[in-house]
Amino acid sequence: MNEKNAFLRLKQAQLNQWKSEVQKLKSTTDHAAQEVKLDMNTHIAMLEQKLEEGKAKISELEKAGEHAWGSIKEGIESVWASLKQAVEETTEKFRK
Repeated sequence: MNEKNAFLRLKQAQLNQWKSEVQKLKSTTDHAAQEVKLDMNTHIAMLEQKLEEGKAKISELEKAGEHAWGSIKEGIESVWASLKQAVEETTEKFRK
């Protein structure tokens, strides 16, 4: 397996894990108070948007040639850092 494919598999696995965490958050909104539910839904919508950005970056990487993927890698790392932080902060906020 080449470096690009290994990187792609790692990022796809991380994205799937974050999607799962967002789904868990969604399932807890039914039991939340109305004001908390509104706040959760806002955060979940933001996370879903970031997940879509991640999905788009993966698609971009899949289409990139062997020589071009290095420049795309930087963009993916930036999106992943932002997404990771958002997921961690949101799950921590609503885990209480």
